[in-house]
Amino acid sequence: MEGKISWVLFDYLFNTLSTAGLISLFSLILLYGRKKESGLHVFIVLWALAVILHLIFFLLNLNEAGPPLPLLQQLGYPLSLLHMPLLYLGIRTSMEPGPVGRWEIFAHLLPYLLFVGVLAGLSASSPEPIMVKSGFLVFADPRPIWFQSHNGNILAISGAVYALLILRQLFRSRQLLQATQSTLRQHQLRWIRFLIFSGVFLFGVIYVLIILGAEWQFFPRGAVFKCVSAYLGTFALLFSYRFQHHLFQVFQSASLRDPTTSLPEEKASASPSKVLPSIAKKIQRQLHDEQLYLQEDLSLYRLAEAIGESPHTTSQTINVEMNTNFYHLVNSVRIAHAQELLRDQNYDHYSILGIAQECGFSSKSTFYKLFREHTGTTPTKFRQQQ
Repeated sequence: MEGKISWVLFDYLFNTLSTAGLISLFSLILLYGRKKESGLHVFIVLWALAVILHLIFFLLNLNEAGPPLPLLQQLGYPLSLLHMPLLYLGIRTSMEPGPVGRWEIFAHLLPYLLFVGVLAGLSASSPEPIMVKSGFLVFADPRPIWFQSHNGNILAISGAVYALLILRQLFRSRQLLQATQSTLRQHQLRWIRFLIFSGVFLFGVIYVLIILGAEWQFFPRGAVFKCVSAYLGTFALLFSYRFQHHLFQVFQSASLRDPTTSLPEEKASASPSKVLPSIAKKIQRQLHDEQLYLQEDLSLYRLAEAIGESPHTTSQTINVEMNTNFYHLVNSVRIAHAQELLRDQNYDHYSILGIAQECGFSSKSTFYKLFREHTGTTPTKFRQQQ
C-alpha cells in the first residue's frame, strides 16, 4: 500500500513539474516572442518552444494518453537534439554583431533532421513501426543492432559537444565585456555565468538521470524519463523566472557584441592604419580634456559616439594603436586621476570610497583591485606615503 501511494505521489510530482515548466515557458514566449532587439530573443523563444514540445511529448507518452502515433513519437523522441543547439545559438548571438546565417542554423538543426530521417526509414522498412515506450525506443525489427544499442549515445554526444561550446562562451564573455565596458558589474557576470552553466547542467543532469536509471538501475526503468521530464520542467520554471527578471538588465544594449568584428555597414568605412593615430588623439582628448572617464557607466559605444567614429574603428584604434583594451584604457586614466586626488590635500577629508566615486568607480573593491594592479600598493598606503 505504501509503495502504491509513493508511486502515485511520484506521478503527481512528474505531471505537476512538467506542466508547470510547460506553462512558464509558454508565458515566456508570450512576453518576449515579439521582441526584435537581438538574435538572443529569437533563439531563446525557439528553445522554449522545443522544450514545450518535449514536455508535451513526455506527458502524453509517459501517461499513455491517446493512441500511439508512430510519426509523432519519432519526431518527439530526439527533441533533445534541438535543446542545446538553440540555447547555444541564443548565447552566441548575444555576443556577436550580426544575425546567424541560415546555412549555419541549418547545420545546427541537421542532427535532429537526420535522426528523424533514420527513424522514419527504419520504421518504414520494419514489419512494425518504431515506437517509444516509457521514453525509450522499441524496435520490432532486431536488424539495426548498432542503432538500437547506441541511439542514446548519439543524443549524449550532441549534448556534450554543445555543452563544451557553451562553456567556451564563458571564457569569451569577460573579454568581450572588457572590450566594451569600463565597469564590470557583478550582475552582468552572474547572469552570463547562470545562462552558460544552466545549459551545461541541463545536459549533465539529464544524462546522469538516464545513466542511473537505464544503465545502473538505481530506480525502475519506467521512471527514468519521468525523472527527466520532472527535472526539465523544474529547469524550465526556474530559467523562465530568471530570464524574465534579469535578462534585459544585461542584454538590453549591445554591450556584449564583439567590437573587433565590424558590422556590414562599417566594413566600407574601415579605417586604414595611418588614420589610427589621429583617432587615438581624439580618444585621449575625450578621456583627458573632456573627462569622459568620470561617467561610471561609460561604454565603448558611448566613447565612439563622442569621437564620431564607429565602435569597430574605436576598438581597432585602442587595440592596435594604443596597445590595450577599452576596460584597461579607461580604468588606467581613472587610477591616474585617483593618484592625483590622493596627493591633493584638498581631498584629505574624502574617504577612499569617496575618492573612488570621484574618479568614476562604482565599487570600492574594484577600485582597490585595479589600484593595486596599477601601482603595486593600496590607496590607503599610497595616501600615507604622500
